[in-house]
Formats: sequence, C-alpha cells, structure tokens
Amino acid sequence: MSIFEHFFGKKDDATASDSKISFGRFSDSYKQTRQYDAWDLALEKFENEDYLESYIAFLDYLNDETEENVKYHQHDGRLEFEILQGSKKISGTADRKKIRVEARIATALSLNIDFMQRLIEQNFGLNYSRFGLDIENNITIVFDSFVLDASPYKLYYAIRELAINADKFDDLLIDEFEEPTFAILKHTNACGVASRNSLLQAWKDALACDPVSAFGGVLICNGEVDAETAKEISKLFFEVLIAPSFAEEAVKILSEKKNRILLQRNNVELSKKQFKTLLNGVIEQDKDLIIEGEGQMKSVTERQATVQELKDLFFANKIVKHTKSNTVVLAKNGQLCASGVGQTSRVDALRQAIEKAGSFGFDLKGAVMASDAFFPFPDCVEIAADAGITMILQPGGSVKDQLSIDMANEKGVGMVMTGVRHFKH
Repeated sequence: MSIFEHFFGKKDDATASDSKISFGRFSDSYKQTRQYDAWDLALEKFENEDYLESYIAFLDYLNDETEENVKYHQHDGRLEFEILQGSKKISGTADRKKIRVEARIATALSLNIDFMQRLIEQNFGLNYSRFGLDIENNITIVFDSFVLDASPYKLYYAIRELAINADKFDDLLIDEFEEPTFAILKHTNACGVASRNSLLQAWKDALACDPVSAFGGVLICNGEVDAETAKEISKLFFEVLIAPSFAEEAVKILSEKKNRILLQRNNVELSKKQFKTLLNGVIEQDKDLIIEGEGQMKSVTERQATVQELKDLFFANKIVKHTKSNTVVLAKNGQLCASGVGQTSRVDALRQAIEKAGSFGFDLKGAVMASDAFFPFPDCVEIAADAGITMILQPGGSVKDQLSIDMANEKGVGMVMTGVRHFKH
C-alpha cells in the first residue's frame, strides 16, 4: 500500500486498534487509551515536581507495544532510556536535576577548523537540540536541559527535532552491496558506483562514471580503506569520506589536506521505519527494504537475459532504489554508466542518462537499463534500444505494458518485470 493510500484511502471501519500507523514518528493519531492516560500522568507528575516519574510516564506515552520502540531503566535516582526512531537509536539519561538525550550519527576520524565550522553551522536550523562531538569524536545531535525547563511538551518537540535531523544522515545505498563497492554521492544521488574484486579498483571505476560531478562529493564504501586506496582517493577534492574502517596509514594520508571529513560508520541496528515532514506535520512509512533478485525478474520478451545481464540488472536496480524519482539507471559490467535523476518525465530521465554516458565515453552497446516505475508508452524502450541497450528492467503495471513489450520484441531487446516500484522523493 502506498503512503497516500495509507492516509487517504477510504476505510469506513478504521479504528485505532487496527490502524497500521504506529507511533514511529510522534504521530498523535491512533494511540491507545493507556497512552493518553500516560500523557496526562506525565503532565501531572511534572507539575508536582516529580520529574523522573513524569519522564517515565512520558516514555510510556511514546511506547508502541507492537514495535517495542522504547526501553527504560531506573536505579538509584537515575533514569536511562532508549528510543528507536527512524534509522537511529536515541539514548538518554535523567536525574533529579538534568536530562540529556542524544543520537549518534558517525565517528569523526579527523578534525579540522572547516569541519567544526560546518558542524556548528548545522545548529542554526535547530530550536531545541544541537550538533556536537562526544569524547570519542562521535558526531551527535544532543538535547540537554535542567529538568525544571524540560516539561513533557518541550521534551516531545526536542526529541522529535533530534530524531528528524539524525535520520537525515543515512543513505543506505552502500548496504545493498556485498562485494567491494564504492559510491560517490552528490545531493544524495549516486553519480558513480562500481563493484569490483578490490576496493581500490571499485574506487577507480566509480570515479570514472562521472569525474566532474565527483568533485566535492561525498564518498562511501563498504570495506576498510587502506593506504593504497587512500593515495588514489587523495587525488580528488572531496568533502566527506565514509567507511566502516580506515587503516592507520590511510588516515594519515587522507588527513594531509585540510577541510576533509573522515567518518567511520557505527555498527548499529537500523529501524525499518522512516518519516517525512509534510505540510505542518510528520508522517511515518515503512522503509523500502525490498530489492528484487533474479527470482523476481519475470521475463516478458522473446529475448532472454544472459547471466551477466541479470547481474547488471540487479546492480542497476539497487541504484534505482536509492535515486530520486523519476529515474532511469544505465549500467554495464558492475559499473554505473549514467543515470537520469529527478526528472518530471521518464523520457527526459532516459535521454539525460544516455547523453551523460556518451559524454564520458561509455559504450552503451550491451548495457542494461533499470527504471523505478513502469513505462506508460513504448517510447523509452525504443530510445533505449536505439542507444544500444540490450536488456531492460521495469516494475510493470501500466495498462499499456503490452505496447512496451511489443516494442522490445520489435527492437530485439529483452525486458523483465519485477512488480515492485521504487519511488524516492
């Protein structure tokens, strides 16, 4: 079910108990009676200056028993708690004087003036919380206050702000890949991705996708950055490099130039929920956790995919999933050739991708194409085939699917349908 069907779909017998909307993102709708009672108790306890009991009641208000998203423990006048929100774990402590709530984002391996300045500048858009570093150089978003000034109302909005901003810093494209992979991101979209036998080669081929857009980008990989790879990366001006680990020599090499931010990802369990701000509120939805493999790729044309084409379709579809709609991704031999990103027309997205691939010398003969949604007309299939693309992946679902299938057969290209859309807005 889409998020729009979820919120605006007609259902006469909808009740709080059967609603699929859980607490997730501080939604005030569809709560159980016990949660409203807990809120009233939190206000009453705070008014009576029984602050810890007030916060316990507040946590009971937030807790969704089906999600088990809140845990807390009180001992010797100290309250410790955890809240699972979005892709982050929010942890907090409180005693009879102060309360502190924080979410960790990543570990900063190198600190410099430019990094600290940009971290401070992030605070200008916050009302309750702030960005900072803990003693282990973890980048955190923190709310702290004397309990006298932290009523349940203020705590509600402070944690909401903290959770929303912490959740913005996760792009999990790299987690789709098991083999050594490098991705280069600009404005959260991938401009270069490659999977290879070594991280060094993955970096070189990811950079080759679009070395122009890579300038000043965010780099992320799924393996340890060694000294040899660091030397190659250092040839490029980049803003941020994120990796699960860094060799000691690699950190020295990458820190030789100023204004670079090296982040080591924390190994945390991620939530299956996400949220978006909408008008005057916040909505919750399930994360897109589906990625279709060969078993979900239904061939609908005379031409069948080769083993390599199936691998490339799987690769391209992972990138599609994490790219702004409307999008079309072109790939070949485990490397992104080009993508059309955030276009109002799927035809425009395809033409953008083809033109960009050509500008960087990619031969699209034998390449594959993945689309995040169906083709309402056969024009995309015709354009792709004329550019040399031999295999196409799309979810299907248009009343005119047969026109696209017929065009593919006419042009001698193959097509698979997955039945799953990957819209990202």
